[in-house]
Amino acid sequence: MLKKNWKNLFRKTILDRGYGYYLEGAVEDISREDDVISATVSGTDLYEVEIFLDHDEVYDMDCDCPYAEDGNYCKHMAAVLYELEDTDTTEKSPVKESIADIINAADEATLRSFLVDILENDEKLKQRFLLLTDKPKASLEHYKKLIDSTIYEHQDKWGFIDYEEATDFYEDMEAFNDDIRIMMDNGQYRDAFQLSLYICQEVADIDSDDDGEMTMIMDDYSSFWAEIAEKMTPQDKDWLFEKALLEYELNDNVFLDEYLETLITRQFREERFRGRVIDFIDIAIQTSEPDSYQRSDALRRMADYLNDTETPFEEIETFCREHWDDFKMREWLARQFIQQGEWQKAIVIYEDLIESDLGYPGSVTDYREELLRLYRKTGNQYTEEDWIQEREKVFPCFNNYGQAQLLCEEKLYDRLWELLKNTDLHTVLGYEDVLLPKYAAEILQKYSDYLNHAAVQASGRKAYQEWARLLKRMRKIEGGKELSKQIVSDWRTRYKNRSAMMDELKEL
Repeated sequence: MLKKNWKNLFRKTILDRGYGYYLEGAVEDISREDDVISATVSGTDLYEVEIFLDHDEVYDMDCDCPYAEDGNYCKHMAAVLYELEDTDTTEKSPVKESIADIINAADEATLRSFLVDILENDEKLKQRFLLLTDKPKASLEHYKKLIDSTIYEHQDKWGFIDYEEATDFYEDMEAFNDDIRIMMDNGQYRDAFQLSLYICQEVADIDSDDDGEMTMIMDDYSSFWAEIAEKMTPQDKDWLFEKALLEYELNDNVFLDEYLETLITRQFREERFRGRVIDFIDIAIQTSEPDSYQRSDALRRMADYLNDTETPFEEIETFCREHWDDFKMREWLARQFIQQGEWQKAIVIYEDLIESDLGYPGSVTDYREELLRLYRKTGNQYTEEDWIQEREKVFPCFNNYGQAQLLCEEKLYDRLWELLKNTDLHTVLGYEDVLLPKYAAEILQKYSDYLNHAAVQASGRKAYQEWARLLKRMRKIEGGKELSKQIVSDWRTRYKNRSAMMDELKEL
């Protein structure tokens, strides 16, 4: 029987939401094997949850949802524990029927009665169900009220959404995805655009402390726009173009501006739009402050649009050189030359960028790295003796990661080990094959240090599986089999109460 003190592991809001998931029947495929509980919880996605017990007391939990990945105990874990408490799972086989089996076994009257009750008490589900029928659909205004209500539900009295609330807000807002998809399947492209735009407008204006959830919502809903534009009739696409331009003109949120700019400059390449799109981008260039991100971004959009609409390359090159003071234009043109195989022309531009040092902090290092690749492609820049001297000038231009790559390419393995010997194990593993012939003992010691340090703290099954893989990998190294056995033997004594860890070690 599960001990009751597990609820103390959760914040009240998380516990309440987990209880709601449990009541909704979101916990599926729950099973127990020894002291490990496994289950699937359906939210905006399907999440895999594992609960680790020690004498019926929770000592660790794992879930692959974003909130839990940051080390938090999430509502999906709470839902599983409520379900476990209710069912008192003791068998190794799953204890619940699938939803499909339950529905197939129910009679029609029961299903109809249940559906009526659900739809009468959940306005969002009701409107989604109506979209699947030939009944009159909800108006956009009605959907906007549902969206406003969802936002209000997660805001505090000052209209702020805090960090702890942001994940739940994201999941609730994602529910409208299904409505928009059904609209598109029904050919209601104008409604789909206006609803997704409204969500982006409202979310862009929210004051929040989140971990990227607001951006994720806007990314998700603006991602519909390309498909909407592609599938619209010419008449509807003309409407979309005018609508996007108007919304851009009326909008005063810089965050939303970028999404609308992307729509206007990427989805309207037909000849009938070309002149107005070019004028749109040109206004952005002319009204931006010199040396600003906005001007640089507008110049790049113009070059991309001209290229996408099959403008003669000579005209695009002229445009780039007219704005040669912007390093992004030089980068853009260099990349085009590389795509065309005009490596020498690209080399000239990168050498010019290094000399002028116009780019962002650290850009010179990136330019030197690109030059290095180009020099090797041309094959005639340096003699072997000259290159040995030149590369010593190149090394300091790279961070440790870039230096490691270059040292490996140059087969300077002693210097590579000197660079990496004080880094973490996973960095060394990227170069293990070339370092093992000379540094096998040192690399095995890194394995041992990493594994024994990591094992001090109890973890979830995924971590134990990774450690088991590393132990197996050690065995392939000379002397590694004995060291691996020693570590496993020590763990079986030291951590014998960690059932999940012991399960993974059985494979060894």
